[in-house]
Amino acid sequence: MTEKTRIRDASLDDVELVSRSVVSAAHLSDFAPESVYDEEFAEICSREDTLYSYRHARILTVDGVPVGCMVSYPGDIYGQAREITFKMFTDVSQEVADATGTETFPGEWYLDSLAVLPAHRNSGLGSLLIRDAIETGRSRGYRKFALIVEKSSPELQEYYSSFGFVPENDINFFGDPYRRMILEV
Repeated sequence: MTEKTRIRDASLDDVELVSRSVVSAAHLSDFAPESVYDEEFAEICSREDTLYSYRHARILTVDGVPVGCMVSYPGDIYGQAREITFKMFTDVSQEVADATGTETFPGEWYLDSLAVLPAHRNSGLGSLLIRDAIETGRSRGYRKFALIVEKSSPELQEYYSSFGFVPENDINFFGDPYRRMILEV
């Protein structure tokens, strides 16, 4: 029997998956049943004016069951949404937030957070979400796409390179070194 995959816009009903996906993508918790970040990130993701808003998320389902999520958005909203989002983080000092590099810029579509439930990984579902995010941006007129990846993860850099992303520069993100990668189509 072939599994049926579908990608759709997230709704408020998907906030838990969006929240856990953002936390997983940030390597804070890998879809743990209970996470210290649940309440904080659920609040952030339930709002419409944050970087990680459910309104910026697309949900991947397999046979109707949500198994993955991609948060992506126009760089044009980044400055204002970043300020709102970073102020909501209870464990991040203003000094660390101020030292965090800019991930995306106006005129770009930004691929922010990608996560697939552990039981569904290594099956190509993440690739479907990446292609969908690029197509979503293209359908809204964007031709430049950006993302950041940990410098300590050359395998992830290679993975994103397989989609055509190329290294642009290095940034500091919450105290860790990241590589900003871009794709122009």
